[in-house]
Amino acid sequence: MHHKGMQVVRAVQRLYALGIAHSGFTDELAKNSMVSRALLHSLPDSRQTKNKAISDRNATCTKGRHQRLRYTPLCPDAPLYKRPRTVNRQAASVIPATLSPDFELDGDIIAFSKSSQNLYLLNPSAGLIWRGLKDGLTVSDVSDALAEATGHSKDAILDDCNRLIDDWQRAGLIATPSSARHDATSKDSRHAWWDDTPSGSQSRILAKRTRVSREYRLLDFRFNLRTADSQLDVEVHDLLAHLRCTGSKATDNTIDLCRDDGSWRLYYNGRAVDECMTAESVVPMVHGNLVIAAYKKTDCLLALHAAAVLGEGGNVLLAGVPGSGKSTLTAALMAGGFHYCADDTVVLAGDPLRVRGIRTRLGIKEGSWGVVASLWPGFESLPGYIRADGQRIRYLPAPAQEANEADDPGFLAGVLVFPRFEEGADTLMRPLQRADALVRLTQSGYDVPNELNADIVSAMISWISNLQCFELTYSDVKAAVAMIHNTVS
Repeated sequence: MHHKGMQVVRAVQRLYALGIAHSGFTDELAKNSMVSRALLHSLPDSRQTKNKAISDRNATCTKGRHQRLRYTPLCPDAPLYKRPRTVNRQAASVIPATLSPDFELDGDIIAFSKSSQNLYLLNPSAGLIWRGLKDGLTVSDVSDALAEATGHSKDAILDDCNRLIDDWQRAGLIATPSSARHDATSKDSRHAWWDDTPSGSQSRILAKRTRVSREYRLLDFRFNLRTADSQLDVEVHDLLAHLRCTGSKATDNTIDLCRDDGSWRLYYNGRAVDECMTAESVVPMVHGNLVIAAYKKTDCLLALHAAAVLGEGGNVLLAGVPGSGKSTLTAALMAGGFHYCADDTVVLAGDPLRVRGIRTRLGIKEGSWGVVASLWPGFESLPGYIRADGQRIRYLPAPAQEANEADDPGFLAGVLVFPRFEEGADTLMRPLQRADALVRLTQSGYDVPNELNADIVSAMISWISNLQCFELTYSDVKAAVAMIHNTVS
């Protein structure tokens, strides 16, 4: 099977904002602390001390006529959910709700739906309704409190609340008798073609065809790579030289690279896992598949689509969707004195969670070649390759490392930056609320070995709560590097 452009994490867009839009009472709740207190005093005493005054951050307020509740995906490629046509007001307003697990992050509420495997960020108004339901109030109780606090019609507020409840039920955040059960699975979902089922006869045939064999290690994945072509061996070894193993520990993992019927094929333990049609695409094919294999073979909580650099003042993660400029900025940070850890993918593992980088060579796409060439002498002489998506790419040399037997424990992250290259923009580092950073981090791409569960969500939120989070807008990479230096110093 031909698997094009296989990457471990590519915009797995799973986190949404779930909130409500009103012409009247959301504005009043956001601006009037007396109204906030009136609403909070109507909730059970056990929750009063935990509820904070309502901020208008994340609250969507629409002027004009009274608006229905809105369910607004933050992910640009995700379709908007349509409005429920009819709301069963009586059923929704009197039956106490059974809510999915939720988590607080700096005062924001993040709810987790096991059935849909999604996380949801609630705006302040929706958060108050959620807290009321969680404390045993019915939707009618919450609507009464909102109507009394704001002076608006209870019927209008109840209609809005019921539509929100209907959306929550559809999202799997509220259990109903007819809710479909989500059966947990322990099966590892990380790219089944990289399993350990050997094909003995094929492996023996490939062994006769290959000429050169070298041993490497990437995270916990130790493997022999065999090539049948001397020129390919030189190029592939150049890609992986910093991962060469010299220890005596044997491995049964074998990757073969051969030319078959006009294409170049990659085999793992005798099983074909990928192929490409041109010699210029072989190195990117090997690069991408090794990222997948290292993630699959490494014990971890989850993987993130992010770069990582280590500095004397602190360690930095750079996350963002493809094209945001993180690889270019990583190259600039390396030229500015930071140590390279990862280009495309990191995994979180251990307790407390530590960052382990999948330390393949840093790939620079053609659009950034001029910028990187000004920072790295000799960059223009590096060979260019073509990825499966058609983009041209060069790989910066990676600093040598000793791939010894001891497991790399990783590092504790300190700063999480979301870079955004914008032509002609001033360099600006803006602090982010951690809930907003979590939204962006999941939009950037992540993957879990099995299924997302409450324990993973809790660990992820606990991890990000210890980070400083920023958005960095830049057009001048040197100014951006200086700003990151100042931030971590």
